[in-house]
Amino acid sequence: MRLEQELERYKKWYYGPRADHLRSGGEVAQMLLDFAGDLDRKPVHAEDVTAAAEPVEELRRVKYACPACESLGGNPAIETAAKPEAPIDKGLAGPGLLAYIVTSKFSDYLPLYQMEDIFTRQGFEISRPTQSVWCGDVADLVEPLYKLMAERVRSSHVVATDDTILPMLSPGKAAKARMWVYVGDQKNPYNIFDFTLNRGRDGPKYFFKDYREVLPADAYAGYNGVVAGNEITRAGCWAHVHRKFVEAEKSSPEIARKVVGLVRALYAVERQAQSLAPAERRRFWRA
Repeated sequence: MRLEQELERYKKWYYGPRADHLRSGGEVAQMLLDFAGDLDRKPVHAEDVTAAAEPVEELRRVKYACPACESLGGNPAIETAAKPEAPIDKGLAGPGLLAYIVTSKFSDYLPLYQMEDIFTRQGFEISRPTQSVWCGDVADLVEPLYKLMAERVRSSHVVATDDTILPMLSPGKAAKARMWVYVGDQKNPYNIFDFTLNRGRDGPKYFFKDYREVLPADAYAGYNGVVAGNEITRAGCWAHVHRKFVEAEKSSPEIARKVVGLVRALYAVERQAQSLAPAERRRFWRA
């Protein structure tokens, strides 16, 4: 069935300027209506609702005219109610639908092709290319928020970082791109993700260009260039140390097991101090 038949419709009226705001004081009459439909939905899982519960918000914009203006020798005065601002200029999707798609893809790890199938079962089509374009549009829309979060993370006393391989489609075969994560401290509890085409130091060096505090990371040599010539204090990562000695147990079990035991003891102290405030935690560690 057609989208209009399947989905519940909600009407919002926009009545525009009052009569005394027109350019002429003559008689004012309503001329016609402009119609525009915005597909929207609440950000809930698509499997939890029926197709009939999906709302389409129908916008009705009222136009007014001054019939007396032309007869009195003036230009016709026509005013239309302004259309409410949309997340995507001239886009069909409302904010709820956009939030649902982005949350499903990046928080719930639902691929867009599965989202396409879910929407199809509910009686309407939103293709993968369309969803992909919308995700890009949302990224542009929230970029100021992303920059603010990055600034907050860089204001942290400690910023932890790591990277992982992110396969990227390219001619011939998938390229090994990188996704970096930067984790702020308790005062700035944000996770910032940054995509680069390779594992070169340029990505983290650019992110930390104004940073002057503590940077815990693995032993990747690229961080040497990140902290060179500035006030950043580079700290090691116990998780990576622990992993290397676990791997070394195969060749030197006695030495490796001793170090692994020491690291586990440190982890136990960390767990005990996890719920403490930063100042109390430092006192606990020193004790």
